[in-house]
Amino acid sequence: MESRAVAPLGAALAVTVNGEALLPVPVELPPGVSAVRLPYRFANAGAYLLEASLHFEPGAPPAPGSVAAAITVTPPLRVLVVSERAQPVVALALAKRGMEVEVTAPDGLAARVGPRISSATAASRAPPSSACSPSSSGPSARSRRSASRSPSTS
Repeated sequence: MESRAVAPLGAALAVTVNGEALLPVPVELPPGVSAVRLPYRFANAGAYLLEASLHFEPGAPPAPGSVAAAITVTPPLRVLVVSERAQPVVALALAKRGMEVEVTAPDGLAARVGPRISSATAASRAPPSSACSPSSSGPSARSRRSASRSPSTS
């Protein structure tokens, strides 16, 4: 929100979600641009229409018109943390951010994903193929060799 007033203004922010009014949020608007965190959480994922309007104290300048925005709420991210610790700090931090966190030990990961992890691990441990390695064959190696020759030796 932006306030062009010279002093802070007290107001109530009225919010509706899909036409249903929520409790107004008291706000103190300092001069300039402000961000207001709304104390609402959505119980379900889906599309919502939010409408907001300011209601100032009596005698204050008239409020601007209401604004509306369509938002999409997604389900919480599901995160699998593999750790040797029972309660890794990263898992707690992710959970505080609203993610669904499951913790498993490295042995538990192998049991969960079965043969998929074995083939992925084997692929990651395999030596690089000749197409990706800096060997003496391939177009880039040939162009390096020819660029390094002097004109008198060609």
